[in-house]
Amino acid sequence: MSPRLDKQRMAEPRSLLLVVSLQLGLLLLAFYYTFIGGQTALGVYDHTWRAITQWVTTALVAGWLLWRWFNPRKIFKTPVDFPLLWLLLAWSLATIFSVNPFRSQETMIFFVTYLFFFFVAADVARRPWLVELTLNAILGAAGLVWILALLQISWWYAHQLAMPALLKNSGVALSLSTLPRLSVLGNPNTMAAYLVPIIPLVFHKLTTASRWISRLLLAVWGAMLVGALILTQSRGGLIGLAAVLACYGIAVTRRKRLAPGDILPATRISPRMLKIGGAALALILIGYGGIILSERGLSVQNTPIQVRIETMSGAFKTLAAHPLFGSGPGTLGEELLRHQRPLRELHAHAHNLLLTFAAETGLVGIVGMAWLGLAVTKRRPAGGQEAGGFRRDSLRLGLAAALVGFLAHNMVDSFFWVPAVSLLVSVLFGFWIGLDSQPQPLSSRWAWTVNLAAGFVLVMVTAFGLRVTQGLKAYNQAVRATATGDWAAVVDHLQQAVELSPGSRFYPRQLGFAYGYLAAENPVYRAQAIARYQKTLRDMDQFALDHANFGCLLWEDGERDQAVREMARARDLDSESALYHLNLGRYLEAQGDYDRAWEEYARLLSREPRYLRSDYWEQANPRREHLPAILERAIEETTGLEGANSLRLAHLYTYAGRFDDALRVYDRLQGAADAPADVHVGRAEVWLEMGELDRALAELETAVALNPRTALAYHYRGTIYLKQNRLGEAAQNTEAALFLSPTPASYYQSGQIARAQGNLPEALRQYEAAFVRATPPFYPRYAPEVARRAPFAEERLPCLVIPRVTDELVLPTLAEGDLLEGEGRWAEAVQVYRRLLSYEPDEPRVKERLKQLCQQRPDSCRE
Repeated sequence: MSPRLDKQRMAEPRSLLLVVSLQLGLLLLAFYYTFIGGQTALGVYDHTWRAITQWVTTALVAGWLLWRWFNPRKIFKTPVDFPLLWLLLAWSLATIFSVNPFRSQETMIFFVTYLFFFFVAADVARRPWLVELTLNAILGAAGLVWILALLQISWWYAHQLAMPALLKNSGVALSLSTLPRLSVLGNPNTMAAYLVPIIPLVFHKLTTASRWISRLLLAVWGAMLVGALILTQSRGGLIGLAAVLACYGIAVTRRKRLAPGDILPATRISPRMLKIGGAALALILIGYGGIILSERGLSVQNTPIQVRIETMSGAFKTLAAHPLFGSGPGTLGEELLRHQRPLRELHAHAHNLLLTFAAETGLVGIVGMAWLGLAVTKRRPAGGQEAGGFRRDSLRLGLAAALVGFLAHNMVDSFFWVPAVSLLVSVLFGFWIGLDSQPQPLSSRWAWTVNLAAGFVLVMVTAFGLRVTQGLKAYNQAVRATATGDWAAVVDHLQQAVELSPGSRFYPRQLGFAYGYLAAENPVYRAQAIARYQKTLRDMDQFALDHANFGCLLWEDGERDQAVREMARARDLDSESALYHLNLGRYLEAQGDYDRAWEEYARLLSREPRYLRSDYWEQANPRREHLPAILERAIEETTGLEGANSLRLAHLYTYAGRFDDALRVYDRLQGAADAPADVHVGRAEVWLEMGELDRALAELETAVALNPRTALAYHYRGTIYLKQNRLGEAAQNTEAALFLSPTPASYYQSGQIARAQGNLPEALRQYEAAFVRATPPFYPRYAPEVARRAPFAEERLPCLVIPRVTDELVLPTLAEGDLLEGEGRWAEAVQVYRRLLSYEPDEPRVKERLKQLCQQRPDSCRE
């Protein structure tokens, strides 16, 4: 058969039934990989869906390989074959020399899967009709995304608290920042990363549609996707969309003449309409950018941007530490723990895809990426003279714009671990390369060799992946058991996970934590917990919480000096955390090393002045007696860190009752503060503590005038009006405070107002909300970020004392218990008191209330 006839045969499908069947199948696959198999929460963390996804993927790739097996001479080369094989070699070598081989082997599953999808797509690209069917399926899944986005917006609208009238009267208007960021795909940035490559595909379909109704529907489709992208409020999405439009702009401006039919010959869209559409898209981009910049900013002082700078710096340090083969695929999270300073947040990537790959694969991987980039830029697209040439040119441009947009977004983020995004891009990249690959078939011998090698890799990846999934299943069962507090079951499941995944370092770490929880009830388990933590810290000693958990186990076991060293290590690794300063101070105080203990307490208060309002300082005589000296050290520490004029220093003076000193700091801050409204709120807080309600109210009026979104100003106004028994005004202001920034104090105050108004059910609801808000679960991002696993319900051992503002827990508890007792619901009141004592076992007010209730109603106190 001649090449021309063979090409014509491949260009068109053989039957309508085949087209319909394939379209439905591709649509189902697109839905599955977008909403289930491609989602981190399901296809990565959930063992059931992960196994199903792996079987589906294996079946697809195996079917393609078998088809190729019976047609060996139809395997064609692509311009990027050798760079991709070099990258596969680089990842394999990096896995062999990895700092954590198990994590790297697991990550290789994803890399190989993406490679398979690329080669399948590159092969499919030689059948344009099949490419169009695949794009239809992708756009169909994207349509469901924007439909779900509309549903999410509708749900927000139905459940969004109406803006209080007080805020409206103060000139507060709804803005994008008052809405949750759109996150149909689990995370706003992930959703933006998914939408950026989809939008150029809509452009391609729109400009090649021949019927006006099709163009209208596609225009609506594209508008909805762009709208959904805007509502993600993703700055990376903004960069990606800008890159997409720039790609189209460059393609159009490179035409020397824009004659009718020159750009869009298959449609009735004229060049004038094209220019109008381009201008509209540019205005959307400008408007989108304006919204993002006004709401979230691009200043280097912005915390997310600082985190990106810090992770990128950590990635460069990782590359310097492992220059040849890198740290190993999937291990950058561990390396950032070692090298990223300061460590504001835990991340497993450098917020830059190329830099992440470079750090994890070293110079060998960098060579592969450079080779791939060179192969792509040197590729020579075939002309569009064949039948359907315009459609092919439009498709090339759409695919190029999609890839450029994805790459631009990944310069400030990294989505390798999100299959919904990475699989999509692998397919689009395969189409883009396959469209222009010259038909250079491999010899029969090489075709069979390639098939055998690919089949072997597929079998190995599937086998290892299913083995990993079995360990993941046991781990997920342990996670569920933590939510019910069944730590014996947690240990059993984790031991099974360790047996199924002997190379994992994460499961033994979690097993040590589970033994630690059991040791809180039965000390016989403490030795096993300590042994596990010793092994964990030999492998990874840069995570502060591990040292702290280990330290408190040692303290309970009588190894006091070593416990102090471990807690000091935790403090050094995360010097901004009050948790480690408090527990280290507690240990030093118990050892009689008062000077060092007071120093740690001073550092605690310099970082979190509000903890001066904790009952902790009254629980031991030396601590209580030396609190003035501790406070002086905290003032010196704060002054050294921030200077003599800082809000934190003023807060310290206020909470210490040194009101004149606080007012002097506020006076000096009056004209220099970045947030002048906060200065007036601080002054109002001082006047309120002094009982000067009128002066406090005047300051709060000024604060609201300067910034009507200052939640604390409304809260304190509500406090004053409650003291004055002006319940209506108190309710309005507290409602405004809760709308702007819900806090335990505002929930408690709302409960007090409801109780004064005689609305006891509402009071109970608000007291409960206050307590829940004051006791959030404690877990860092280690499990989901570094280990790519679901976190435990709690990741702090009970022997670690958490610093708290006591009244945020005690006042709602006492109020809720009093109401329940008044209604004769004594058993419920007992539960409320006991819940508080599980957090603050030495709280005297609640202990006394519980004792009295149990004496009066002994039946209510039975377990």
